[in-house]
Formats: sequence, C-alpha cells, structure tokens
Amino acid sequence: MVHGEGKFVAGPDLMVATVGLNPVPVVLAVLTRKPDRVILVHSTESAAVSIRIAALISSLTDMLAPEVDRWDCGGAEGFSSTLESFKRLADEMLGGADTYLLDYSGGNKIMTACAVWMHLRHHCGGGERQRSYVDNQTGMLVTGSAEDAALTVVNEGLTLSNLAELHGYVLDDIKLDWQRARTVEVADVRSLIVDVDRERPQVVRLQERLARLTHAAGIESRWLDEAFENKRRAREKVQIVKGLARELLAVCLLAPLVDDGVEAMFSVSVTDPTRPGQRRLAELDLLVRQGHRVLHVEVKSSAEGARKELGQRTAFSRLVFGSAAETATAATEGFVRHNGCDWEALTTKREELTRAAPWLGKVSIWRLEADSDKGVEFAAGLRNWLATAPDPGAVGNPGPAVKSNSAVVPAIGTKLAVIASLERVGDLSDGDVVGVGNGDPARNSWYFDRCEDLGVEADEEVTVLRGFSEAATVEFVPEAAAAMVTPGPKGVTAGLVRAVYAGNGTVGHVGLDGRLHTFSGTEDPMGEEHAPAAGYSARWADVLDGRFDPYVKQDGARKSVRSVADLLRACLADTDVEFWWPVEPRVKHVRDPRPELLITGRYGCCSVNVLHLPEGEYPSPGKIQAQRERGDAQKKLDNEVKRYRFGVLSASAEAANMLGDAHRPLVVLHNRRGARALGNRKDIVRATLMSHSDNQWERFAEIDRWLPLGLWSDADVPAVLIDREAVIQHLNGHQG
Repeated sequence: MVHGEGKFVAGPDLMVATVGLNPVPVVLAVLTRKPDRVILVHSTESAAVSIRIAALISSLTDMLAPEVDRWDCGGAEGFSSTLESFKRLADEMLGGADTYLLDYSGGNKIMTACAVWMHLRHHCGGGERQRSYVDNQTGMLVTGSAEDAALTVVNEGLTLSNLAELHGYVLDDIKLDWQRARTVEVADVRSLIVDVDRERPQVVRLQERLARLTHAAGIESRWLDEAFENKRRAREKVQIVKGLARELLAVCLLAPLVDDGVEAMFSVSVTDPTRPGQRRLAELDLLVRQGHRVLHVEVKSSAEGARKELGQRTAFSRLVFGSAAETATAATEGFVRHNGCDWEALTTKREELTRAAPWLGKVSIWRLEADSDKGVEFAAGLRNWLATAPDPGAVGNPGPAVKSNSAVVPAIGTKLAVIASLERVGDLSDGDVVGVGNGDPARNSWYFDRCEDLGVEADEEVTVLRGFSEAATVEFVPEAAAAMVTPGPKGVTAGLVRAVYAGNGTVGHVGLDGRLHTFSGTEDPMGEEHAPAAGYSARWADVLDGRFDPYVKQDGARKSVRSVADLLRACLADTDVEFWWPVEPRVKHVRDPRPELLITGRYGCCSVNVLHLPEGEYPSPGKIQAQRERGDAQKKLDNEVKRYRFGVLSASAEAANMLGDAHRPLVVLHNRRGARALGNRKDIVRATLMSHSDNQWERFAEIDRWLPLGLWSDADVPAVLIDREAVIQHLNGHQG
C-alpha cells in the first residue's frame, strides 16, 4: 500500500480509479471528470503504470492539480484478497465520504467487479452517475446512468511525447517549422522526385536541391547530416535522396493540416529510458495526433517497399501510444522490377493481410502522387483520418429482458473465456443460463452449440444489449441470481455486477489456471476459491477457430521454426501439451504478423517466436563502447533483433486477439549451426516465457545479445529450456 502525505476529504470531488496496463483511458477520465483528489488503485503488475499516470496528472497543472495517491491491491488474481484490499481502502482512505467518483476504465475484471461492488455498497445500491469508464476507441466517457449522454473526453494537455512517456518510452524528433513547411512549393519537391528517379541523376545537384528545400521547410540540419553520414558511393546517396525527398513531400502535404487541434512530429526515434546507452528501438517517419488518437505514417519510395511495411508497425505503435493508435503507409508507385509489386498488387496484398490478421484493423495505404486514379491520395487520407469518428459498432434488435432468477454468461469476448464460464456457471446457480451479446447470428449460433456440448440448460435466445455500457446492460438485466463477469467489455461487467447486487446473488470469474472465483453478500461480501476445471485440451480446436491445426502439413513453415518445434517437443515430452500450425499459408512478400507456431496445454497457450542468432563471435559491451565498431555477426544480430522486435509484438497481438490472457509469448533464441542435424550436441536453444506487463521480451533479447547466447546441450536431450517450470505452469496450471 502506498500513501501520500495528504488526507482525503469527503465529497464527490474524490475519484477512485482502477489501473491496468492501458494508462490512457484512466488519464482521460481524470481530465474529463476533473476531481480534486484521485486514488489510483493498481495491482502489483500495474504498479509502474500507476506511477507514470500519477506523474502525468501532476504535471498538467494548468488544467487541474489533483492530489494523487496510489493504493496497491496486490495480485488481483482472485476475489478474496482483492475484496479485502478494497474494504481496507474504504475504511482507511475513504473514511466518512458520502459519495465518491469511481472510474473502472483500467484494471482487470477482478478489480472492476470488486470496485463496482464496493461502490454500490457505499452508495446503498445507487451512485450510477458517479461510476464511469472511458471507451478508448470512441473517445467517450460513459456513466452508469441511462439518463446521462456519453461525454466526449477532455484531452487538453496531451502530447505525443507525454503519451509515449505514459507508456514508458521517450521520443526524440527532428525539429521543423510547420508554418515554414507550408510555404514550400509542393511542385518543387515533386520535380526533385521525378529527377532523382531518372537512370543517371546528378547526385551533387540533387543533394543541393534537397538541402535548399529542407532549409526552406525549417527542418533541422541534422536530418540530412545523419542520413548522409559515412555515405560515399553515388548509388547510396541517390537512394537516400529518393527516400528523403518523399518524406519531405509527405511533410509538405501534412503541414497545412497541422493546427491547434492537430500535433505532428517528424523523423522520430523511440527509446526506452530504463536502458540508458542502448540504441533506439525504432524510427518513425511521421506521427500525427488529434486528441488521444495517434496516426503513425511510414513513407516508402515504392509500392514494393510499402508492401514489406504493411501492418508491421501496428503493434509497436499501440505499445508506445495506446490502443487508439493506427498506422498508414505512404509511397509512390516507383519503379516496378521484374516480378515486382505495382500499386494494384499492393492493394491486393493489403486486403489479403487484413483478412489474415483481423486485429490489425484497417491497414491504410496512401499514394504520394499528385493525380492518381488508383488508390487514396496522401492528403485526402490524412483529412479522412482527422475527420472520421471511431464507430462504436452496431447491435441487433435489443431484448428480451432477463428473468431475475437467471444466471448470465456473456456471449461476447474470446471463445475460450466463454467456454470456461459456461463450464462453471452451474456452480453459481441452478437457474437457467442466459447469454447477453450484440446480436451477431454466427456468434449466437456458436454459443448455443457450446451450451449443448457442455450440457448447459440455456434460454432459447441470447439477450441483445443496446450497447456495452453499464446502463445498457442493466436495461435488460436489472436483476440476476448469478453472473460470470468474464468475458465481455468493462461496461457489461459493471452492469452484471449491479444486477447481481440487486438480486443478492453471486458473481463468478474463471482464472487462468481454471479455478473458479466467486463472491456474494451485499453487506460483507466474501470471496471464495473453488477447485479448477479439468482443462480445455479438447476445446482448443474450437477456440482456435480452424485457423491452426496440429495435423496440418508443415511444409509452409520455416525450417528454423520446424527445428525449434522439435527441440521444444523434446523439452516438454513428459507434459500434456500440443503443437499447432497455421492452416492457411503465410502471406508472401510481407512480414506476416500471425504466429508461426502455437503450443497449448490444459489451460494456457504460448505463441512461439524464434530469434535467429547468426554464427560468429559477439563482442562484449565494453569492447563495443570502447572501439565503436562491431563485427559482421553483431551487425547481423542487430538487424535480426530489429525485425524480430516488430514480429514478436505482432504475433503476440494476433494470438491475444484470439485467446486473451490465456496467451503468453514464448521467446526462443536459436542458433542455426545445429539446426540441420537435430540431436547434434551443438544445437543451441534458449527460451523464456514473457508476461503482458511490459516489453520484457525486448529487454531479454537486448541483454542476452551480450551474454553467451543460449546453452550448449551436454546431455541426450538436444536442447535446454530455460524457465521450463514457468512454461509448464502457464500451459497446465499448478497441476503441471
């Protein structure tokens, strides 16, 4: 527990906000509600996030200067301990407050359920207008009252830099004067692009023209200095001018749109302040911010270059700026090589990739050409992004109302969470099971099939909610005998808790290890932990939705991934696990963001992410810092880590989209030397299980590059698996 020096006073200007791993909605809630005092309730995992939130809130002194305190509610893995923590919070810090604001935008479902229950208890079952959450996608703050319209969030004071710092990163950009950039003639930049694309350009003259235009746009001189540093060959310089001229064109087209409500940054380096002295994690060409929404634009010289970039930065952008971040790729069609990529092929590849990885959302590609009858022109794409409000999603015909003696299980969310809840809902109540959802016919049909498979007596119709807010849920579920608070959106969770409170019923949640957690009691709620389920081994094919199969031919998989799979099988031979391969072939000519291999156990799943270690010697950090030079092997490793950084984030995001918290990325460092001869004692494998909480896998790859990478196997088993017990525990629970 962490206390500030000040003492909180009674009154509605006090806000309690639950904190998870996504900090932006919490900050938006504070900015919108403007409380005088804030208590950030965090778990052990989200403690660092709460510190960053407190720092940002305290820095926005022009708009608000609330007193900020933090409260640690522990692991937040079960109702018993989390409820006790909220009780202590109420007794020690809320004191005799008649009312207080609760924002449950952050935190997991355990924290949300406990926070809402205690708020209901404090307000004798009322206080709807004092409860709220922020929908980070739509940018609206929604209260628990049906009488309140959703509020557009206040985001004054937010910048690209403090959004990045909120997520634990630091930005360093090339400074430019956007007002001066408006004065640059776009036709002059286009003329430079045309000339540099000719077969025999005059490099010196092109460089001079680029320098004049850069100066006219008010761009910091180090942009050119760093780009041409140590470049002596004419061909190298031509390629640099090609790329920089297109970036300059993008700047000039963006400049007229930059105003008081739109912020932009150019040529941005992203670093991690916890690793001082380490190289930048990524370089981003353009960033545009409107409110809390961020657009990251990569500029490429040709359609072929844009194809390689499609969707590659999406997961990283969301890691740095939050889930409201989007990506776009801008390019001219460029010279099309033999069997290369033109704009039509690029558009086809974009559609193919979007189908393969739904979590990417809309992957935008914009043309930098002035007049084009194919595709969206860059400036128009920017204007559309700035003008488009996020769609909250449509629902079917609302209703019918749920009977008060029913047990409710949401039909929305990951399939694994729905199955887990359906299996255990009978332990909460013997009433009929009712599903709530958004009216999607395919999901409803699947829901009833699962009920039939599991022997669950369910209502013949899924209740369709008018929206996913607390008030919209209570409209059709005013009272319930029991409810599973997972899966489903935060607003639905709050609404179901409120319905169960009204019915003096029982709230349930199934943990990652299959254990059922429950609590009940309006006066003195008590949590209870039940025995775990038998497991979901027989359910993985359904959960993975036919996209992965253990028996599919592995011909399309990379040799290194097949080799690593064999090594991991040897390490996990005595455990109840299964290996799954993608059914659909990988999307060619792009960095396909889907996992190449999944491992499932009784309860959990791991996506396998392979980092290749090139052969050679890796000098120590001291030697590199002293001599400022690296060997070929080290340079290859640098490039591999850079590609890998985006790949593992993308694969993890895709797996999490299907599996939720049941997924963890398994990071594998592998040396090719022994890959050709499985069983050879020179095989090297090192693997570790990573958590959701931060970019641990990045630090793992970064730190281990300076160590003896991996371990030589000196036994009959051809690999050594580090953190083996942690992997088994995640896959098979404590029984592993």
